[in-house]
Amino acid sequence: MTQAAVVVRDRSARWRNVGVAFRHRNGGGWNIQLEGGVPDETLVIKDANGYEPGTQFRLMVTRPAVSGGTDWFEVGRAWVSREGRAVLATLDVIIPAGETKLVVLPKRSRAVRA
Repeated sequence: MTQAAVVVRDRSARWRNVGVAFRHRNGGGWNIQLEGGVPDETLVIKDANGYEPGTQFRLMVTRPAVSGGTDWFEVGRAWVSREGRAVLATLDVIIPAGETKLVVLPKRSRAVRA
């Protein structure tokens, strides 16, 4: 599995390592493993996997479903930086303290009906 560093820029304008991102086998996104919970700052995944600058992604979190399986919740957005060297991710909702796993997935394409 290919992995990349996940960093944030802290208040003193220094980069701080906060976790790692593991590229999906099929190349469709990343699993993010964070150390110590989700920070308030924008996450930077130092791997764009060849996506074009500006490509949009969904930022998801998973929970065990009541009926078994897994429920997926969209909690933010992610996009490839202008330079095309990194993926930036921000949260749109407040996540419970202690959450350490996020998933970045490509935007869904709607099926065309004939």
